[in-house]
Amino acid sequence: MSSKKPTTAFTLSLIAGILILINGAILGPLSIFLAKTIQEYIPVEIMTWEVKAGLTIASTILYALMIPGIFMGIIVIASSLLLYRSQVHVGFWGIIILLVSILSFTIGGGFVIGALLGIAGGIIALTWKPSSRK
Repeated sequence: MSSKKPTTAFTLSLIAGILILINGAILGPLSIFLAKTIQEYIPVEIMTWEVKAGLTIASTILYALMIPGIFMGIIVIASSLLLYRSQVHVGFWGIIILLVSILSFTIGGGFVIGALLGIAGGIIALTWKPSSRK
């Protein structure tokens, strides 16, 4: 059953975008917390240069993934809002949501469920047809 607006695609995509945004925003503070916590619990005797370098690299990578994670979340949220407002371009926004949701797996995908909801929302947007009822 079709409706005048792609409500299901919008809802799934909006929730996906919010989860991806939260996941991305958490990566920065998480990287700092992990680096400090691990350094506190690793004995000084085994804290070699290699261990310190590994911790620094892991923390830096997590922190660097925060920016694309936030950006991806914003793109999915904005695309879902535009999808709902403009039924003429539903297919275009569905493709954007689908692609960005797939890419979000690189940062955790909104705790994975966000990426899956985004993929589902994008597919539903691509298959949505407006109702002909008046």
